[in-house]
Amino acid sequence: MAQNWKKYSGIKLLILSLFLGLTVRAQIPDSYFQQEVHTKIHVSLDDSTHSLHGEIFISYKNNSPDSLSNIWFHLYPNAYKNQGTALAEQKREMQQSDFYFSNASERGYIDSLQFTVNDEDALLIPHEAHIDIAKLRLNKPLLPGEKIEIYSPFYVKIPETFSRFGHSGQAYYISQWYPKPAVYDASGWHAFPYLDIGEFYSEYGDYEVIIDVPANYKVAASGQLQTKSERSWLAKLPDSKSMEFPKSDSVRKQLKFTAENIHDFAWFADKRFCVRHERYGNDKEIWTYFLPDSKTSWENSINYLRRSMDFFTAEIGELPYPSITAIQGNLGVGGGMEYPGITLIGHEARGSGLELIIMHEVGHNWFYGALGFNERVFPWMDEGLVSFYENKYMEKHYPSQHANYGMKPLASKTWEKSEAHFESEFQYNLLKSLGLSRPANLHSEAYDMLSYYILSYKKPVAAFYHLQAAVGEEKLKAIMQDFYSLWKNKHPNPDVFREFLETESGQDLSWFFDGFIGSTDYADYTIRNYKNDSIILANKGNINPPLILKIRDSIAKIDGFSEKQSIYYPGLTKGDSIIIDPEFQMLEQNRMNNTYQIGSFSKKSPIKLRFLAGINDFDRHNIYVSPVPAFNGVDGFMPGILISNSFLPVKSLEFRLMPLYAVKTNRFTGTGRIDIRHWTEKSEWLKGIQFSSYAKRFSLNEDLAYHKLEQNLRLMFRTGSYNQKLSLETRFISTSVAGFAPKHYQQIEVKLTELKPPYPFEISITVEHGKAYFKTWLEAFAHIPYTQRLGLDLRLFAGHLHYYDFENHPNNINFRLSGTHTSNDYLFEMNAINRAATMNSPELLGARQMTPNQGGFVLYSPISSNNQMLSFSLSSSTFVKFLRVYANFAAFPGLYESDFYDSNLLFDSGIELQIIPDVFEIYFPILASESIQQINESIYSENYFQRIGFRLSLDLINPWDLRFKPELLF
Repeated sequence: MAQNWKKYSGIKLLILSLFLGLTVRAQIPDSYFQQEVHTKIHVSLDDSTHSLHGEIFISYKNNSPDSLSNIWFHLYPNAYKNQGTALAEQKREMQQSDFYFSNASERGYIDSLQFTVNDEDALLIPHEAHIDIAKLRLNKPLLPGEKIEIYSPFYVKIPETFSRFGHSGQAYYISQWYPKPAVYDASGWHAFPYLDIGEFYSEYGDYEVIIDVPANYKVAASGQLQTKSERSWLAKLPDSKSMEFPKSDSVRKQLKFTAENIHDFAWFADKRFCVRHERYGNDKEIWTYFLPDSKTSWENSINYLRRSMDFFTAEIGELPYPSITAIQGNLGVGGGMEYPGITLIGHEARGSGLELIIMHEVGHNWFYGALGFNERVFPWMDEGLVSFYENKYMEKHYPSQHANYGMKPLASKTWEKSEAHFESEFQYNLLKSLGLSRPANLHSEAYDMLSYYILSYKKPVAAFYHLQAAVGEEKLKAIMQDFYSLWKNKHPNPDVFREFLETESGQDLSWFFDGFIGSTDYADYTIRNYKNDSIILANKGNINPPLILKIRDSIAKIDGFSEKQSIYYPGLTKGDSIIIDPEFQMLEQNRMNNTYQIGSFSKKSPIKLRFLAGINDFDRHNIYVSPVPAFNGVDGFMPGILISNSFLPVKSLEFRLMPLYAVKTNRFTGTGRIDIRHWTEKSEWLKGIQFSSYAKRFSLNEDLAYHKLEQNLRLMFRTGSYNQKLSLETRFISTSVAGFAPKHYQQIEVKLTELKPPYPFEISITVEHGKAYFKTWLEAFAHIPYTQRLGLDLRLFAGHLHYYDFENHPNNINFRLSGTHTSNDYLFEMNAINRAATMNSPELLGARQMTPNQGGFVLYSPISSNNQMLSFSLSSSTFVKFLRVYANFAAFPGLYESDFYDSNLLFDSGIELQIIPDVFEIYFPILASESIQQINESIYSENYFQRIGFRLSLDLINPWDLRFKPELLF
């Protein structure tokens, strides 16, 4: 129709519309259909065996235009049955090992299913790959408009709380617990296995559920409690005072719950619950159930529910359910989980955080409950919308509170000027700066937990604020209310959502749906100049949303554009300012270029000095400066200063300088580093490129200092898994000592890391070339678990060294039985506490500092190989948390030509005190090969303490490197 309108001019179309009184409105497509599923369940809880016995009656009406030969069912309790399920695999992908190490008694399943259709036996066919999905074969096709009656008994073994469904002792969280038909819509069947990341999509219908439990249980459920005696009992019930489970009553009770037009049913039971209940309005009620140890924090939970209901009712529309309930309990994933009319809130929530979680989960009754989005396929629709309204709620009720992203001590005062919702833009830009950005419209299983959180919750919030700025707050509010009214209790998808928004707003929203949501593209508007009474703007990004411009004291909304645009605005004079998005309503890639002051020396944001490190200001360039008190055994005390230009988010160009002055040696020392990064978001095989240049200078002894310059080029590849990391790195290293010729080395390393339990591993192959030699080595690490906490760590090293010119080769490049010490650290890789400490000075503490690579032996010996070496190391955890036992084995071809060595296989073993894994470890040798012991005794006599080795690798906890482990930031 839009193409036909092109023949009218704008004024003619306006006159025609006014004359005819026509209004173009988005409507539900004629092709839309929705199946109808009414469910009755009778279920009994056995709290001695943690099981359910039940039977289910389903009335299924086919409203589709198709004849159905099968109906797919979700059997979600089977997700907890064994290690072959999609849930078990996803938990390993998320590096969670609790379910992997569970035993059969802790797991769960559903069985005893005997389906009938219209009183005739029907065959249930298991899914080929997923035991929590099955296909019910109908005895005859279900024609359009026809209805069938389905029945089956069922038995459920309730698992421990590994995810949303389970029990903790005799506290029960019963969700996704019964045989549930999958959705059939215009896209076909939506039968998918249960996952932690990724929620649900179910058919609407009425529920009648009768729950049989011991009489002293307090039960909350979806729908409305119909049992009058139970209502009366709950109203008079005193609060529980103990967290101990009381003995279950021998008398049992049956509770009836009913619900209309919902797509799921969940219930929760605990004998310890404290209960609060109030009426809401004329026809609704609100409930909260919480535990005695949380009474103080949950005492206001009814008010939180009431305020949340008020907010969403005003913003969206009336809740279609007669009651809403919040429950406190254990949750194996996330801080809260929603079901129609009821939500489970985790134990950890307290104070204003509790209100925020309750409010968020209550909001899902509108987005997921009444608007039945397919959360599994389009998680951004419900999580993003609820998070958007969550931010609006916080700005309304807590206008002075700014989240500061969980890192308030790191945030500068500049952030206090921003709105609370700016957190969402910050977190997305942080994810993007780490090279982890992906489109926000992917299926939930395409993400890891962090990406799911940022891209389904946070980025859509920032995008919706931009949409609100483009459409207008009141206009968007009216549109959302109309959308809710039209699509309530139906299954809208992104296409109909987009069509509705575009039709009602009269705008092309490609920048929102295709840009911000559907890609990793970005907008980056900047002010280039003010010339000839015109403001020259540019878009350095690759999408073009509308922008907001503040000129002097007036606000202008400008249609989006690509490349450049000129705006005629005469009369601006020196000192006048132009600001893009002054109130942080847009989703901007870079806010450094959003301010321009006429007549100033530079249009760029000013530089600001800040102490230590923190969250980078969004409107100025930070230089972080802080004093550094350094020390080593040679240089002594080294006061200095640390200067850097970035911390969070990570910048594409960063530098860190740390000049020091060594008091003891009277010389300048220190380090410096420059990193340049580029993330290739759209490449299928290359994730990113990083170039680094690193230099350091410290003392070898009182007379000599060493210098090191290293330049690295690192390629990071995509592997298809968040747990796998593959990289190729080249290094050019130059070292020099005063009075000696510099030495040059080249290295190439390929490294593959797999983090997924139960068998994480890392393998690397390195080739090194220097003057007159060439060597290569393989190093591999693996972990074999005994239990969730205990396990065996393995290390394999195999190296080969070849000399071009044996007489002129450099010293100390041989493969070492005892790994790297200060005396053979020819690349100056160690952060040595005393480089003057060698094995000839065992009284100095630094003599025992080591890096357990190559042979990895703790007992020192000068044994080395100028040809080949093979070593194997074992380290096992014990029942004492920080205590491990270790053993190292090594062999050198040609080493045993001397009669001095007693075996073709050398070994040492002992006890390891692991204070900080891989960072600070102390090794106590006990047994070793006789020849190794003899060599060691000849060096250290009988002083056992001089044989104790330790590892101190403080560079592994460098805060700038830890930024690339974002799970530590959220």
